[in-house]
Amino acid sequence: MFRKKFEKKLFSSVIIISHLTIMTCMVSGCDETKRVFGQTKLAPDEFTVYRRAPLNIPPDFSLRPPNPGAKRLDNVDPRSSVGKTLGVLDSGRDKRSKKNLKYSSGEAALLQLFETDRANPNIRKLIERETASLYEKDKTITDKMLFWATKPKFGTALDPVKEKKRIEQNQVLGKKINSGEVPIISRKTKSKIPAIWR
Repeated sequence: MFRKKFEKKLFSSVIIISHLTIMTCMVSGCDETKRVFGQTKLAPDEFTVYRRAPLNIPPDFSLRPPNPGAKRLDNVDPRSSVGKTLGVLDSGRDKRSKKNLKYSSGEAALLQLFETDRANPNIRKLIERETASLYEKDKTITDKMLFWATKPKFGTALDPVKEKKRIEQNQVLGKKINSGEVPIISRKTKSKIPAIWR
């Protein structure tokens, strides 16, 4: 009788211990549990780290008496530091904008050579508009129907071998390099559907 009770207690304790072990293993694998118990390594966020100004050494190397209510010298206002970084605020320094930037003679010569002042600021939009219209013209009925299919990269690709031969021939004949027809790699049709359906 005593032996049966002992075996029953032992069996129930083994079951409880095994259940607890399984639960512990399952819980320890959970990321949230690891974070709660401080088992995860958290890297400092660069945007929340507050930077303090460097300490100033007094001129006579002696401690100055505290001034109640005065602003600490090593305190940096985050707004003013951000403003200085972005160039919005400038404490006592000359504001440098694009118009009044002082370039060296070499920089000024390069900028003048490339005519940066005459550059079109909307050139990217202009190129996108022009190439998009060419792509729309080249679209087939099947392309319009299969809208989920991956769109091919539009644009022309030069044939490098033929282009090299063309340039060499122009140089031998004494012609300009850009004279003559430029060899282009033509794209193959994606399907064997007759041209009438395109």
